Amino acid sequence: MPEKGEWGWWYLPGSAQFHVIWTGVAEIAGGLAVLGGDLPFIPQWVGPWGAAGLFLLTICVTPANLRSITHGESGPVKEMTGQEVTIPAAAHVFRALLQCGLLAILYSMATGYHS
Repeated sequence: MPEKGEWGWWYLPGSAQFHVIWTGVAEIAGGLAVLGGDLPFIPQWVGPWGAAGLFLLTICVTPANLRSITHGESGPVKEMTGQEVTIPAAAHVFRALLQCGLLAILYSMATGYHS
C-alpha cells in the first residue's frame, strides 16, 4: 500500500492491516458468490454480481500491485519468514499477466459471455 503522499494526490485512509482484512473478506465473499452462483437454490444474479465485484476489487488493488512491482516489494514473504526476500522482476511480470487473465475471466463471467 502506498505511503501517505508517496504518489502525490494518492491517499487511502486506514491502516494497511485494515485494507488487508477488508479485501480478504471481499475476496472470500466474491469467491463464494462465483462458486455458488450456479447452485439451484441460489438466485441466478449472485454469480455474475460476485464476478463483477471481484473484477472491481482487482481493479482497486492494482495500484498496490503496481507499487510492489516498481518498488521490488516482497509482499507477505518477509512477514511469514522474517527474512528479506527479493522477488525477481520476471515473477512480477508473470503475476501481472495472470492478473490480466483473471480480469478477462471475471469480465466474461460478470457479463454472461461464458454462457
